[in-house]
Amino acid sequence: MGIFGGKVARAGVEGVKITCLDCSPSLRPRGVCNGNPPNKMTCININMGKGQTSMSQGFYKRRTTCNFSKQIMTAFALWMVLLPTAASKFVLNLTPKDPMARVGDSLVLTCKASGCAGDVMFTWASLTDRSLYGKTETNGTVSLQIFNPLAIQHINKVLCKATCTNKGEKAQTSTKVNVYALPKDPTISRSDLLTEGQESNLTCTVPDVYPTERLIIEWLLGDEVLLKQDEHLEVPTVTSVLKYRPTAQNNGQNVTCRATLDIGIDKRTRETVASMTVQYSPRNITISENTQVNIGDSFTLTCRAEGNPEPTVLWRKLDQDGRSVVAGEGATLLVEEASWSHGGEYECVAHNVVGNRTAHMTVNVRAPPTNLSVEVFPSAEFEKGQNVTIRSWAVGVPTPSATLVRLRDGVELHSSDGTFHLVHLGPEHAGLYLLNVTNVVGHQSLDKSVNPKTVIIPAVCFVSMTAAAATLMRFLRRAKNTSSYELAMTV
Repeated sequence: MGIFGGKVARAGVEGVKITCLDCSPSLRPRGVCNGNPPNKMTCININMGKGQTSMSQGFYKRRTTCNFSKQIMTAFALWMVLLPTAASKFVLNLTPKDPMARVGDSLVLTCKASGCAGDVMFTWASLTDRSLYGKTETNGTVSLQIFNPLAIQHINKVLCKATCTNKGEKAQTSTKVNVYALPKDPTISRSDLLTEGQESNLTCTVPDVYPTERLIIEWLLGDEVLLKQDEHLEVPTVTSVLKYRPTAQNNGQNVTCRATLDIGIDKRTRETVASMTVQYSPRNITISENTQVNIGDSFTLTCRAEGNPEPTVLWRKLDQDGRSVVAGEGATLLVEEASWSHGGEYECVAHNVVGNRTAHMTVNVRAPPTNLSVEVFPSAEFEKGQNVTIRSWAVGVPTPSATLVRLRDGVELHSSDGTFHLVHLGPEHAGLYLLNVTNVVGHQSLDKSVNPKTVIIPAVCFVSMTAAAATLMRFLRRAKNTSSYELAMTV
């Protein structure tokens, strides 16, 4: 195959067939296309046999006659002689061209020489003045450069040079070896403990990956993409840092670091999922409702709160003056026997390393009425028409109410403060009264008598009246005996 007049000519063994000669002014051979219009194509068939030559021609646009001379035929013959020489030029072919291979695999570069009938001497080198880190095997006109296993260090521009010993000709060719390393599973680490409201750094590390410019790292919280990073330093191990301010709701949620390397011929995605542990202060505190307990009974108070770490609970009892004393520790406070001192306001304090939260409740200790006492004013004996007040005292919680019952006829009087007013007393009000004090826990009773005053006759009058009565009796007997009444005078 050769180039003639700017177009390709094809030749056989016994003859030459030339097609599509360009007869443009700049390319047409001198004397070949005389008379052909410029910039037109002519088709010429030339048959060259032993001692004979024939030729025919034709145009695409129009037909004309090309004047061939002896010089032209000589030029064709010379071209036919040079054609085999051009075809046997010493050349090298290096395959594969600009390969892309994975770390750990093997790669073989094949450098093949042609156009040399003698021995070929091969040399492999790097265009970047680096070691090839490979193994060379040569057999005749073929030389191999073997990389096994392939590593990042094999990224290079590789040159194959050869010398044809019998001709002394030299040739060279080169290719670029591209290597990629698929990402391994990333690792997730944190700089410190995650605390609600405080910014923290989460670090994702992807080791032994190349080329890093093709690497994409994504941070996800659930299905939400928090960060996408596709620019990295040219280092074997790539790190991505996520600055994040967590909330309590993030505790227990999954955060994902996803690494994707896409080089066209191969694509791999690796991801690591980690559960976030977020510290947060106590919240959602629950405490027992206000409690009423009977004196002597047992009672239990509970207090719980959410938090991370789990909150510790401390119980305090508040005095009336505002001071507090520790009543117990733990979520449950048990009192086996309630006394008056157990009544009052209680404070539950839930705390952890992040903060604390408090809640309050009240314990009311109840007791039945005791220590009942009764007084009557001005006296338990009354004069007719006099007013009398009966007043009672008793200890009990809640405050007891009082009922006064006159037992003689069942008449009841009621009082919320234990005081009863009896007015305009007469004989009908005299008698035994029952005082009963009561609350929801129990009752206590006490009786009291209220009577009219007794009239006392003086002693002198009593003697005089006795003497007068005796005199009267003698008078009546004497009168009976004499059948007449006589007034006897007695001193």
